[in-house]
Amino acid sequence: MEKLSPQQIKQQLLQILVWFRDYCNQKGYRYFITGGTLLGAVRHGGFIPWDDDIDVLMPADDYYKFIHDDFTVLKYKLISFDLDGKSTTAITKLYDPGTILHASRHTKYPIGLHIDVFPLYPLGATKKEAYALQKKVRLPIKYRSWLIAEKFNPPKNKLLYIPKWIGSRFAKLYGLKRALKKIDDARRKYGIEQSNYVGYINGAYRECVEKWQYEKPTEVSFEGESFACCADPHKFLTEFYGDYMTLPPESERVNHGFTVYRKDEADEIVQ
Repeated sequence: MEKLSPQQIKQQLLQILVWFRDYCNQKGYRYFITGGTLLGAVRHGGFIPWDDDIDVLMPADDYYKFIHDDFTVLKYKLISFDLDGKSTTAITKLYDPGTILHASRHTKYPIGLHIDVFPLYPLGATKKEAYALQKKVRLPIKYRSWLIAEKFNPPKNKLLYIPKWIGSRFAKLYGLKRALKKIDDARRKYGIEQSNYVGYINGAYRECVEKWQYEKPTEVSFEGESFACCADPHKFLTEFYGDYMTLPPESERVNHGFTVYRKDEADEIVQ
């Protein structure tokens, strides 16, 4: 197997993102680049130099159509707990089956290099309603993540080890079925017509966004390619990151720390 360099990883990620964009356009699915991907596009014209992932959002109705498409006949593959209830990560991932990614959080269902796909849900008519909904579902979401993971992942901050370990024990008492019902109830609580705010249901407060941001998307350049994003990236990024054009301290410029290999023909035969 060939180990990919950081630059090769970014080129491969860009290929997946371009394919995703073209596929969504072909199928009529709405999507938006978001988070650090949007920040990189605006501030750097592409990847944040020390970053190594891609985040995209899809309105919930398009998201569920997308994950139920037949990926057995497509170039890239999909792992989604929302689809089969089996993935050890709660985040839906579109991945390249011609690569292998080594990371501690993906051991039971090893996957290749991927982009993260997040569903966008209606959160209510007011910011107060949106915050209350996100707060209400925060613990069930955390419990779900701990319960579906193949193993307990100690936090980087050793001081948090005991609280997280105790929390994981409470999660078992709470139960996966109960956690999933709470999350599903939150997803269904508000309709899009009655909502002025939308967001990723298990996101932080700062991920609550006014609905108009996604009603008339604009486009932004990322590594020489154009991708859909929210209507006002400046407003979005300011609310999300504050003074987003100022670089963070060097100590905070870290990547996700995974290693990626490209499969060769022998690996394909073994698989």
